[in-house]
Amino acid sequence: MELLLHLKGLKNGSDASPRQKVISEIMTGVERVRIDTERNFLDVLDKVHQLTAEAVDSTHVFTLSQVYEGLLLKMGEKGNDGGQFFTPRQVIKAMVQVIDPGVDDTVYDPGCGTGGFLAQSFEHIRDNLAGSATAEQLETLKQRTFWGREKENLIYPIALANLVLHGIDKPNLWHGNTLTGQETYGGLFEHAPQTFDVILTNPPYLLHQGSTDAEDLVFRLIRTEDPEEITVDAQAL
Repeated sequence: MELLLHLKGLKNGSDASPRQKVISEIMTGVERVRIDTERNFLDVLDKVHQLTAEAVDSTHVFTLSQVYEGLLLKMGEKGNDGGQFFTPRQVIKAMVQVIDPGVDDTVYDPGCGTGGFLAQSFEHIRDNLAGSATAEQLETLKQRTFWGREKENLIYPIALANLVLHGIDKPNLWHGNTLTGQETYGGLFEHAPQTFDVILTNPPYLLHQGSTDAEDLVFRLIRTEDPEEITVDAQAL
């Protein structure tokens, strides 16, 4: 318990590093440790040891989402709201391939869920670079390329952990309500660019008609009456 409190408090230090802030935010949703015996710990190690590329369904981009997607599907079956947390991995991969973000682009998802679009974009850019990537390009990819926002307290730390495990050293994720601007934690979103080169997202289509958030989405995104010149206000996202 003392360890959990220490890890959660890392972000509060005056000289907290980006990695310490990430670790602290990942631990925000952990209330207690269930590995309370040596036997449990050994069982966990055995399960982790079994995780291999061959054991993971090829339709999933990364292992963590495969594990969590089963839970989200069950949540969706019960409350019909699973779609707000994740986008099918085949859809993510197809969209990223079509948009084709490059090494000099910034990539943004205003409703990132578990981070699928950002993680797949990282994979896409890294694979396209192959062995030609410079140290500076790799540093930029891992530190300053991927940006996102997520509202749900349960999902936000999972997105952070997912992106770190995927190879993104500094996931620049803002925790709060994207549509209203109500912030829970913005320490990892500092120095965000005013605009982004690529926006990949699955909009919050489950908003109920007439809700404040739904009205906010309509009136803040569309800034012109001319359908040929519809623009997106990045600050609204």
